[in-house]
Amino acid sequence: AHLVLRVLSAREGLPEVAAEDDVRAALDALRVTDAVAALTPPPDAPVRALLAHDEEHRADLARTLAAYLDRFGDVPATAKLLAVHPNTLRYRLRRLQDLFGMDLADPDTRLVAELGLRAAGLLPWTAHR
Repeated sequence: AHLVLRVLSAREGLPEVAAEDDVRAALDALRVTDAVAALTPPPDAPVRALLAHDEEHRADLARTLAAYLDRFGDVPATAKLLAVHPNTLRYRLRRLQDLFGMDLADPDTRLVAELGLRAAGLLPWTAHR
């Protein structure tokens, strides 16, 4: 029941009450995220470095990455969601590669980035965060 409440509070558009079967995929993703977060050391070093960079430089790269992954790499949709020009988004994505070695064309990189962002509470991403 506790996990179902965590899922419902983290995602927009879900009902206030649900059975486990109603949110099975989200529950499974939450369990995986919790397991990854519990690993020592967690396999999210690039994401931790990204979060530290954003805090130090008052940047928005983590939010950009979260939105990009949440929109399955759709540049126009991500740019619209972030209210930036698509070229601005492309610039930010190049910065992720340059600063943190994140090759977002690589599925393993995207998986580790998504798990790291989920563990940090940045995914599932919403425009209201």
